[in-house]
Amino acid sequence: MSAGVLALGRASSIGARVRVREALAAAALVGVGLGVLAEIDAGAGRTSWYAVALVALAVMAGSDLRTRRVPNTLVYPALLLAAVVPAAFGVRELVVALEGGAIGFGVMLALALIGRGAMGMADVKVMTFCGLLLGPGVAVTALVLAFTVGAVVALLLVVVRAARRDDSLPLVPFLAGAAAPLLLAVGGAV
Repeated sequence: MSAGVLALGRASSIGARVRVREALAAAALVGVGLGVLAEIDAGAGRTSWYAVALVALAVMAGSDLRTRRVPNTLVYPALLLAAVVPAAFGVRELVVALEGGAIGFGVMLALALIGRGAMGMADVKVMTFCGLLLGPGVAVTALVLAFTVGAVVALLLVVVRAARRDDSLPLVPFLAGAAAPLLLAVGGAV
């Protein structure tokens, strides 16, 4: 009995450390995002914004790989910045970003509802973030690329017997892995 209480105590302290790290990461993301907004006036904002966005995608993908969840403390600040930063570049960029976010959100929400629990809401929020970053056309490309690569990886894992057909894979790493090179190669909504 005491071993169970000890294990529970350790688990809750580990959870507390994870929440503190998430809060610090979110605060850092907001702080750097505000720095990007200040840099936009200096002309270096686009590159800085892409760097912040890529780091946010990497942190979200790592979290999903490690824990099978992406905490709202990471996603919400990223979504807020992805919706606000384009406005600093102009109305056109803001509209393009919002269109991309709406497409990412709409498609993923529909898939999440159709899949009845096969996909989590973090996947929907992260694809919304990707849509805000990429704009509508490139967001659709990222979505198709993420699902295609995810399906190929899943098939390979089943073929080599590293996974069963009914196992699941975290989707956020595939979304981030598709969005990041597209952001760098094609550019984003801003």
